[in-house]
Amino acid sequence: MQPTTPLGDLLASPRYLPRLTENDTKPIQRALAGATLFDDGVSLDGVVVEAAYAVAEPEVLDHLREQRVPVLIDPQSLRLSTPAYMSNTRLGSLPYLPSAPLTPSSSASDRDHFVADALRFQQKVGATYYLVPSIPLRNDPGWAELHHDLTARAASANGREVDSRELVALLAPGSAALRSPRAFVSRLLDLPIAAVYAQPLALDPITDSVDKLARVWSFCHELEEAGIPVIAGRVGAFGLVLQALGVSAFDSGIGMGERYSWADQVRRPKPKQDDKAAGGGSGKRIYLEQLLSTLPAKVVEALLRLEGVRGRLVCNLGCCRVAGHAGLVDRRGEHYLFSRVHEVEQLRAQPTSSLRLHEVHQHLLAARDLAAVARRGLKDLGDSEAPAPTFSHLETWLSLLARAEQLKATEAPVN
Repeated sequence: MQPTTPLGDLLASPRYLPRLTENDTKPIQRALAGATLFDDGVSLDGVVVEAAYAVAEPEVLDHLREQRVPVLIDPQSLRLSTPAYMSNTRLGSLPYLPSAPLTPSSSASDRDHFVADALRFQQKVGATYYLVPSIPLRNDPGWAELHHDLTARAASANGREVDSRELVALLAPGSAALRSPRAFVSRLLDLPIAAVYAQPLALDPITDSVDKLARVWSFCHELEEAGIPVIAGRVGAFGLVLQALGVSAFDSGIGMGERYSWADQVRRPKPKQDDKAAGGGSGKRIYLEQLLSTLPAKVVEALLRLEGVRGRLVCNLGCCRVAGHAGLVDRRGEHYLFSRVHEVEQLRAQPTSSLRLHEVHQHLLAARDLAAVARRGLKDLGDSEAPAPTFSHLETWLSLLARAEQLKATEAPVN
């Protein structure tokens, strides 16, 4: 049975939607079940499931439907505008792949078939709301028109080619679109869109400048001010900063670093390295809520050896209440989900936007203070496998909060 919560009601207060891939089956199953008979599992506001995972119809989708968790299916259409998808084995099983990349020169017939087939797939695998299969808003001529045309065709097909469900527009702005969001907003207002999934084509909240992050926020803010709720894509802990500034929701991969690059996704894959050379668990990352950072496992293990830091990293949530820090690397997926959900629940509990802003501001200040202690401790350890992170993003995010509040103050009407 499909959940009946209207999308506008769901996004009326801060929400976090984990992004699920084929690598996340065990973490999501364990987190939903709880650690023991006496522990409740994680409570999810919704999920974004990548189409390449959903096509296999994994059992976890049935579980989510039974718990009436809203499901969005990412059609991964941003990857279908260059030829690289044709050699991608993960995408090859999707039933709506176009015979040629989607570009401004694609025919009307090809566009119609692609949109209808992608929506049928989403209906088949149990999407609660449809995510428009669209393309990146590249800076070149014709791409903005193609985006609007695909969105309009999805609105036309909704209720005709597929069962009627609320529609979420996909906006993936390049640098030019980020600087001029108003034109895209005004065109969306002419269509029956319930929300927008916003995914900048190049975003790294950990290393991007205040100016770049301010443009991302401003893009989302323009939509929210027009009455269109925004789900910010693949932003990690930066999603809390966006929510403090009025953005409705965000998603992030489970335990992934806070980064997205469309250019990397459509680049032809490199030959795989030798298993031994690629091994060692170097890619394992653990989220630390107290530091608002997803760090390499080696760094987290080193932090847990520091007396002045270890006690401040205690997690009392369902993922760690029984085991404490022991085995955290193996529970990193469940820990990520519980921590992220807890953060957003804390934010949602604040009754006003000003209190939410204060909540995140205080969280950032505390994280910055702890980061300074952690950096000194890691340097004292001198472990070459656990170099001290800069944690510079915490200062950047604090600066963004201040700048965004100044901009919002200039927008406020003068009585």
